[in-house]
Amino acid sequence: MFYDKSVVAQILAITRLTRLTRLHTAVEYFIREHGFHCYFFVINSTVSLNQSEPLRLHNLADDWVQLYRDEHLINTDPLVHYALNHQLPLDWRSLMTLPDYDTGEQRRVMILRAHHGMASGCTVPLAIGGLHARFNLISEQDGERAWDHVHQFLPYALLLGNVILERTRTLRGQDGTTTAQQREAHCAEALNSRERECLVWASAGHTNNEIGQRLGITERTVVYHISNACRKLRARNRQHAVTRAILSRQLPLEGLPVQFDSQGGGGD
Repeated sequence: MFYDKSVVAQILAITRLTRLTRLHTAVEYFIREHGFHCYFFVINSTVSLNQSEPLRLHNLADDWVQLYRDEHLINTDPLVHYALNHQLPLDWRSLMTLPDYDTGEQRRVMILRAHHGMASGCTVPLAIGGLHARFNLISEQDGERAWDHVHQFLPYALLLGNVILERTRTLRGQDGTTTAQQREAHCAEALNSRERECLVWASAGHTNNEIGQRLGITERTVVYHISNACRKLRARNRQHAVTRAILSRQLPLEGLPVQFDSQGGGGD
């Protein structure tokens, strides 16, 4: 299903899958094709690996899952804490430089990850319909080239995480909410060309001022266009709007900037 397609098109192809087993297989194949070796996805980030969690997909090694359970690492896992308190995807190296993420216990969790073959990666906080989720994309490679690859892949990780969340909720049929949200998406207003342009540059992490300079408009006008796009797409913030615009085919599949702002923090 991924033959000779752009990265975004490959991710969007996953939306056609109709079984969780096929979803897991497709995600595992996709990430390996793009330089990653494992992933972890869970709805409701506070639920640990040692509890029954029907909405969880991953291909983590059994020894890591056992260790995580036995030592209750979820209590000091910085990736869990970040996903609960932030909205933007972030590579782990940048995450660990943020305030409140440099305790000895948190560093120990990340060191244990590295010892179990998870040397680099990123965490994507997700939320939809009152649910919170997180998606970890993981590489066994370390070094500058590995971290550069993780950083450059962040926009795709954000899109992939949202696709997995949407598919998982649909296939589980939680309270019929997905059908309602799909109807809502179909009713969203179409973006105009300027709103699409602003979202394209916002997807690369540019500030309102930088977007204005690129497009030859004022910062205030940029704010106006992005606010309109969020309203039309019924999005919480600009990154959510970017994701919904891509999923609804209102942003082009090709040519999106791949740079992403590495600064952590809350949403815009």
